[in-house]
Amino acid sequence: MVQADFDNVQPLLASKEIEGSRVSCVFRCPVSGDTYSSTGNMERSGETQGSGLGSSVKRGIKYELSYGLSRVLRNVFGYNPISNIAARAAGEAVRNVQTFASYSEDDQRKAIVQAFNKVVHRFAWDAKRGAWVSASAHEAGQSEFEKRLARAPFNNRFDAEVMARILVQMSRIDGSMSQEERNLLADFLPPDLSLNALIEMPPLNQAELMEISTGPARENMLMMAWAMLFADYEVDPAEVAFLEQLTASMNIAAGQAEALKGLALEFMVSQMFEQVAAHLMTREDVFAKAEELGMERLQVERLEVRLRKARLG
Repeated sequence: MVQADFDNVQPLLASKEIEGSRVSCVFRCPVSGDTYSSTGNMERSGETQGSGLGSSVKRGIKYELSYGLSRVLRNVFGYNPISNIAARAAGEAVRNVQTFASYSEDDQRKAIVQAFNKVVHRFAWDAKRGAWVSASAHEAGQSEFEKRLARAPFNNRFDAEVMARILVQMSRIDGSMSQEERNLLADFLPPDLSLNALIEMPPLNQAELMEISTGPARENMLMMAWAMLFADYEVDPAEVAFLEQLTASMNIAAGQAEALKGLALEFMVSQMFEQVAAHLMTREDVFAKAEELGMERLQVERLEVRLRKARLG
C-alpha cells in the first residue's frame, strides 16, 4: 500500500495558509477537481506539549468535524475554498511571515503530510497515473448524506440565502455567536453572502420558508441544519425546538424529517471515525459521543462496517 509523503502529496496541494503552528491546506484532485480542506500542526524537533494538551486536542477534534461539514456546505453553495483562502491571505500576511520564520521547511512539509493523512480516505492511489485521485468522484465513496446534497444543490440565490440564514439563526439561538461558529459559517459562505449582513437580517418568517424550492432541496436544508447541530458535539434543546418548528414551517412530514436527521447524524459520526484514523479520537470515544448524540451502539457498529466496506471497494 502506498504511503503518503510530501513528494506524492505536493501535486494535490492547491493552497495552504499558515497561522501560528497550524497549516491549513486545500487538496485538489487532478482528475475530478474535488477539493478537501484539512489542517496539520508544525512541531519543532524536541518540542514538548504542556498541560493544556487535553483541551487543545478536544478543540482540534471539534475543529476537524466542523471542517468536514464546512467542506460539504461549500460544495452545496458552489463555493471554491481556494478563493476563500486567497481572500484572507492579505490580512494574514504579516502574521504568517512572523510565525513561519520560527519553523523550518521540513516542519511545514510534515504538517502538510499530516493534514493529508486526515483526509487520505477521501483519496485512492491510482497506480496507472502514479498519483492520488479523489475517491469521492465515484458514487460508491460517498455517504447518503453527500449523495443527497450532490443530487439537489441550490440552484438559486434565494434558497442559498435562506439556508445561510437558517444556520445563522441556529448559531445565535442563545443570543450570541462564538468565534468558532463565525469561522465555520464564514468559511463556506460565498462572497456574495456576507456573514455580517446575514446576522443583521430579521428571523425567517413563514412566507419566506413557504417560497423556498420544494422537494429534495427543501429537505436538504433541514438535513444540513441537523448536521450543524450535531457538529457542536452536543444536543442543545433550544436548537432542537428550533428545528422542530422549522420542520413544521417547511411542511416536511415527521417520518421524512426523522430520516433526514438520521442521515445527518450518520454523516457526523462518520467524521468522528475519520478522527480515529487521524489518531485524534479513540474508537470508544466515537461510540460514547455517538450515544450522547442519540445513536445506538449497534447503529454505530453497522456504520463502522459500512465505512470499512466502502474503503475496501
